[in-house]
Amino acid sequence: MIAVLTSLIPADIASPRALTHLAPNLLELDLLHTSLTSDVLSDDVSDRSWQYINGLNLGQVFRAKVEAFTNASSRSWMRDQGVIPKAIACLPFVQSFWIKCGHRGLISMSISPQPYTSTRDGWASGISHKLDGSLSAGQYLNICHYPANKLLAANEVVSTTGAGDTVSGSLVAGLTSLQSSSSAKSGPGSKSEQAEVEGFVKVAMERAERSIRSRRAVG
Repeated sequence: MIAVLTSLIPADIASPRALTHLAPNLLELDLLHTSLTSDVLSDDVSDRSWQYINGLNLGQVFRAKVEAFTNASSRSWMRDQGVIPKAIACLPFVQSFWIKCGHRGLISMSISPQPYTSTRDGWASGISHKLDGSLSAGQYLNICHYPANKLLAANEVVSTTGAGDTVSGSLVAGLTSLQSSSSAKSGPGSKSEQAEVEGFVKVAMERAERSIRSRRAVG
């Protein structure tokens, strides 16, 4: 996996990432971060990775937004586990992240022409930062947290095996549909597109809940 990711990093750091979406869980994100920031990478890959991160110019204003976002009691675990810095460190290799966080829900991170705007009665929450560096200037780094629909009681949990795969499969179906939907014609990151994203993320979580209640690996 790591060898494939490092081979896909563009020679021109301003080019789009070849891998458009990745959906690790928190443990997998830790492993990705450790591997993609390790000394075993070639000097060329390390240099291009550093140039990409540096080119985003994520300075004090961005750090203040992240600090305020993760200081909320319901999101302090993101700060404690360093979730956002780890995902940012992997952005040179992947265009968009969908981080599966178990009972804490899902985090998305992507660079978009439009800022994030919540569209579902405050269910999801996020931050947007307008990029002004040498890369992606005028675009936005969007980070969004989709909380789990509800916490299941202990007697409702039958098996967690396959719940993450259920989320991943639902995300693939939703993203594929989004590519051909009429709302996509209004532009990447448009409000109508964001509404569709929140819709299929909610479906993904509902299906994961059904899987957890089921004896099947994927319900």
